[in-house]
Amino acid sequence: MLLPLRIPLILLSFLAFAAAPLGAQEPEEREDIVREEEMEEEGEGDDDDERPATADDFRAGLAKARISLAEAVLRANRVVAGDVLAAHLDVEREEDELEVEFQIMILRDGEIWEVEVDAVSGWVDEIEKMGLLDEVVGGEEDEDDEQEHEHGEEHEHGEGPGKGQIQPAPVLALDPLKLAFEDLSPGSTPKGFALAETNGAGTPATWSVVRDNAAANGKQVLSVKSANAGQTFNLLLSENAFPANLELAVQLRADSGEEDQGGGLVWRARDENNYYITRWNPLESNLRIYKVEDGKRTQLQSARIEAPGGATWHTLGVRVHGAKMRVDFDGKPLLEIEDATFTSPGKVGLWTKADASCSFDSLAIHPLK
Repeated sequence: MLLPLRIPLILLSFLAFAAAPLGAQEPEEREDIVREEEMEEEGEGDDDDERPATADDFRAGLAKARISLAEAVLRANRVVAGDVLAAHLDVEREEDELEVEFQIMILRDGEIWEVEVDAVSGWVDEIEKMGLLDEVVGGEEDEDDEQEHEHGEEHEHGEGPGKGQIQPAPVLALDPLKLAFEDLSPGSTPKGFALAETNGAGTPATWSVVRDNAAANGKQVLSVKSANAGQTFNLLLSENAFPANLELAVQLRADSGEEDQGGGLVWRARDENNYYITRWNPLESNLRIYKVEDGKRTQLQSARIEAPGGATWHTLGVRVHGAKMRVDFDGKPLLEIEDATFTSPGKVGLWTKADASCSFDSLAIHPLK
């Protein structure tokens, strides 16, 4: 739960100072004060490319920011759930570039975490564990405990978000995303997505954009071709996490496969071994929801469905909010369940099983409030 934000008095005092008229204090005196504070916080500050930020820099930083402090706190708290202790705007100047970010301190399970949110893009750039509450307050931080997350780097002690663990994809994408694959070069994969496997057997599937005159929309599709078998699941996962509550939709065509056919959508993925998935298989004439935990797939619900494979395109849609999940096929709601195995934000993506080769078009991801 996001608690009411209490900004430290020192921050409020500084903001009041930054908003004061320029004539209220001599420029050299203002810069000396800021420089002394910067040196105390960062040490020697001997980087030739950096200089201390001035009050004018802070004003420029406030003007450059595209999200508010409250929004930054919300985004940080979605990634590291806990009690917000403090938050402030940090401005740094490197040569002619002004870097503006919000720094949010969060208490979680007795540990203090610092989350940095880019004030322009809104991305969560870095997560750093400062130490146990007693150590930090007492001024005794254990350097060996300091760990950082930067742009999707995995936490060294956890496989996913749980008690005392941090989301392994810390950059949270809050804006809707639509991929029609028309602007991508043939042979490429969508930017921001990465290939993965569950129970891989050493023969990864091939995901690539290809020209297709029979595409659902336009002239290009995303194609996956696989020669796998058994319980190997072929995935294309987003590098960033998306909010837990969202809507997903994609058009898909079951191209081939002797053991399996069709494909599906993935959401709330911690990694390639832990996620929810819904998939359509024309060979089995069914639509199902599964959860995958530690690489083991468990069926949650199934519906009989007669839908042609081959050259026919179909639309698969998912809406998830809290523990409630609904799956639509060609605009008709067919599956509806409640499950709370995975509740945190996570990666999203596309999925096929074994030797199922499939084409995808018009992937849409829409976070819900």
